[in-house]
Amino acid sequence: MKKITASAIGMLFATPIWATCQLSGYQANYTFYNKNNKAIGTHSEFLKLKSSNQYEIYGNSHMKVLWIKENMSTTVKGQYNNNQFTPKTYHFHESHKNTTIQFTVSSGRYDPLSYILNLRAALLTNKKSFSYPVQYTATNTSKAKTVNLNALKTVKLNTALGTLEAVNISQTNQNGVTTRYTLAKKYGYLPVEIRGTKAGKMVFAERISGYTPTNSAYCAVKD
Repeated sequence: MKKITASAIGMLFATPIWATCQLSGYQANYTFYNKNNKAIGTHSEFLKLKSSNQYEIYGNSHMKVLWIKENMSTTVKGQYNNNQFTPKTYHFHESHKNTTIQFTVSSGRYDPLSYILNLRAALLTNKKSFSYPVQYTATNTSKAKTVNLNALKTVKLNTALGTLEAVNISQTNQNGVTTRYTLAKKYGYLPVEIRGTKAGKMVFAERISGYTPTNSAYCAVKD
């Protein structure tokens, strides 16, 4: 019986389904920079596939500017199926201001984090274009911006993970802050740099400092 079990496990890991998984659970760590490009904290993001169709995203930021400490946390819960992430709830808390943003994500919209996951899924499955509105609060949603994925130019970026080929995609929120995501091909179009600007001036930046796959039991995006 033990020999049969070991053989079965070996066959399972040798099957093509493991080789075709494009996006599973992970932890990504970043260094956070202020508008003067000074490191002021860290950010970690976790994608957890809780079951064969349930996902959760956790984001935690810890910063310090002079004597002020700031902690921010984000939680998104939703479902995934057919290379698509459908968010259900969004929760954000900022410690210094003691403010919370919480809402049920409306049908046909993405929260800011699920927007990036679905954008990555579209790139990984060779979609021609991508267009979805982003919901930031219970009442505020940006207009859908269509991105021609076939027209994206490849750039090279030096990172803590090495020199990586990537593409840049930007999204502007309700406060007029344009966030440019640099997505690395080698890591399933994981954001390796996130840079916010307003009126042409830098507001913040996050740069990758580490990446660890954390879940191989389930697969969210298959080719």
